Amino acid sequence: MDQGAVSVTESEYRAWCERTAAIGSLRKLFVVGCAKSGTTWLQHLLNGHPEICIDGEGRYFWPLAQYLNKAFTSFNESLPKQGRDVSAWWSETEFACLMRHTIEVALSRTYANGGSEPGLKYIGDKTPMHTLAVGSLHQLFPEARFIHIIRDPRDATISQWIFWAKANDPRSFEEFVEYSITKVWPLNVESARKAGRPLGPLYTEVRYEDLIENPAHEMTRLSRFLGVDDASDAIEACLANGDFKKHSGGRTRGNDDGDGNLYRKGVAGDWMNHIPVDLANRCCAQVEALMHDCGYEARVTQPA
Repeated sequence: MDQGAVSVTESEYRAWCERTAAIGSLRKLFVVGCAKSGTTWLQHLLNGHPEICIDGEGRYFWPLAQYLNKAFTSFNESLPKQGRDVSAWWSETEFACLMRHTIEVALSRTYANGGSEPGLKYIGDKTPMHTLAVGSLHQLFPEARFIHIIRDPRDATISQWIFWAKANDPRSFEEFVEYSITKVWPLNVESARKAGRPLGPLYTEVRYEDLIENPAHEMTRLSRFLGVDDASDAIEACLANGDFKKHSGGRTRGNDDGDGNLYRKGVAGDWMNHIPVDLANRCCAQVEALMHDCGYEARVTQPA
């Protein structure tokens, strides 16, 4: 940014402060999950609730916090070692306060763009890679709630391959499948669980497959977890806002319209149409315990 171009009027600054202050009393919600596990669909479902407003993807710790930390660390290191001016030095606590305020600024944009409705209780963000930052977000927002969506690693893998990796990842298909199932999926799922489960009532999980099978039941459960209205009209509003046709250009679940579509099929088990069973079994054997703990069978029988 050109230093000479940085300017703000007093009224703009006051409006910015007021917008940020407006979300101070709202509860914070963070949705996380390994890539292509249904975080966007869950975001839309939650956004249908009259007491919830959630946007994506703020990427606060992937990678905004890293960039800001690097800048402030470099600044601190540039100060004279002797006779350091304490008024210029940024402490870790001050940086944490700044990071929290930065996130609240981003959340205030979500509020201004559609969340400023009467009765709103939650303002939130959906960033898949925040599976690795649940603990950091909790430190900044000790009362925030976290929803971790989990999907069969084979389906998440083939969805990511068709959506992005096929055209962008240098690995072969077999190499990508092994990398995704044995490295990416367990890293994300285990990281979120390790940081989230000790939070008790502030953390919960939902399986993509359970959302498909019984979305009303799962949205009722999540509404109760958040302490918001779980009456039938509120749940129906969630389901209507998350309807697959609404976000896929009118397609029904199971109908694919080609590579690169964020809303591709929206079904469970599609991996069997793409990944050889022996390759899937070999990869899943390395994460069998975690898959079993998440409710998935790691080994399937080769179709006749």
